[in-house]
Amino acid sequence: MALKTKVKAGNITNLSDARYCAGMGVDWLSFPSNLVNPITFKEITDWVSGPQFILELEATTPIQSIKQYPVSIVEISFDQLMLINQMPSIAWIVKIPVSAWSSNKNELLKYKDHISHLVLELDAEDIQILEEITNFFRLLVNPSEKYQIAQLLSLPIEGINVTGEHELKPGLKDFDKLSSILEELEVIDY
Repeated sequence: MALKTKVKAGNITNLSDARYCAGMGVDWLSFPSNLVNPITFKEITDWVSGPQFILELEATTPIQSIKQYPVSIVEISFDQLMLINQMPSIAWIVKIPVSAWSSNKNELLKYKDHISHLVLELDAEDIQILEEITNFFRLLVNPSEKYQIAQLLSLPIEGINVTGEHELKPGLKDFDKLSSILEELEVIDY
């Protein structure tokens, strides 16, 4: 299965989401450290192949716990940027609102060599600034009600960041929100 752009599926907490997203051809699956312990991480990732695995390091999770997850990429919020100094050998993804770019640009640029991507939350008035940001970083954007997928694909971004949701119980899952985005990104071969 091929998608029109790179896709990171975040907040993966269950095997159903992981298998569905991997089957749809996403590039990355990311797991929140506060909801997925290392044992569950291994149980889920042993069942899927294809995507790279990312740990979403929550503010309450000690940085030493990264070593318990076999990942080469860690996602953090901008407030956690200083963690990069403690583990510079890992690639980092940083979440930041695009509106915060101007006031935080210099700080982000200090870590440019260690940051793989920025994950941005877009506001309509901030579209113009994307060109400037792409001079320094590869970008993933969160889809929102403000933009249709076709509009997002026309922006200077590397991909889209989608979000998994909790299962009602193991194997019982509503994929409507996730599938509507991924199916729209699917490349149709005739």
